Amino acid sequence: AQQVAAAAELEMGRFEAARARMDAMAEKAPLNAKQLMVKARAISGLGDKAATQQLVGEAFELAREQGDFGTQINCIRSMVRMRQVDRASAWLDEVAGANAAFASGPMKAEIVGDIASINGDSAAAVAAYRQAVDAAPTPARLQKWAIAETAQGGFDVVDARLTQMSDADATNVDVLRVHAQLALPRDEARSIDRYEALLALKPDDLEANNNLSYLYSKRRATGDIQKAIKLGQSAVDKYPQNPAPKDTLGWILFETGKLEQALELLTEAHEMAPKDPSIAFHLATTQASLGQSSAAKSLLTRTLADHAEFPERQEALSLASRL
Repeated sequence: AQQVAAAAELEMGRFEAARARMDAMAEKAPLNAKQLMVKARAISGLGDKAATQQLVGEAFELAREQGDFGTQINCIRSMVRMRQVDRASAWLDEVAGANAAFASGPMKAEIVGDIASINGDSAAAVAAYRQAVDAAPTPARLQKWAIAETAQGGFDVVDARLTQMSDADATNVDVLRVHAQLALPRDEARSIDRYEALLALKPDDLEANNNLSYLYSKRRATGDIQKAIKLGQSAVDKYPQNPAPKDTLGWILFETGKLEQALELLTEAHEMAPKDPSIAFHLATTQASLGQSSAAKSLLTRTLADHAEFPERQEALSLASRL
């Protein structure tokens, strides 16, 4: 029960509480490999990298003794996330040497791709991710392969491969999603086409609703703006507790001159996600346009102080300087 409660604490970002629960368990009996990894996640959330690496190392050794293959893989993935690639590679070779099916399977290929990507070996990363996708195209593997392939060979290669995969199975929403995401900054027409196909299969999909609304709004034609607002409102209605649709629709309304409506939605989005710098910038811009200069200046000052990087930072600096 304590382990389940600790896992729940982690999901809510309560790292100190999760660690306390695991420490309480350890006082009664030594933690097993899986439990050590739960504690490692809590320590990682608290920012102690050295202690996290030590716990993951202990968990791997214990998992080896207990024959716990799943936890060994989790330990390797954890080391990769911490960019400890030498240790991760050594463990990966050890596990692969003891498990022939794993050695030739997509899970190992994906981890090899992750390590190659960290090491800057783009060709090896693409080859490994391609092997993983060919064997079992999970959403994460598709995303990793598509990003790596695009970086090395350009979007045309990825576009052709994903189109081929969709032609073979028009109902594969994972392929449609990755295709739409990769196309978004490169080929808006293609992204719209893929998101429309995704939305036809999953009408309540948040990402498709939200991003398609944004893409329609960029076309600027009257009919497309109306479609953008309608779709954006649908996303807000379907996901009232999610700030992203409110932000998207609010910004569309701002850009079409509906400032009061935009202000209401963007204020709600900011209240729900006060640390999101893009939402804060959208709200401050709307406030400034409505003559609320003091509120806009205050919000921009806080946002710029708290976030060294975000897409609209230069625009935010320019607006702040004018207020």
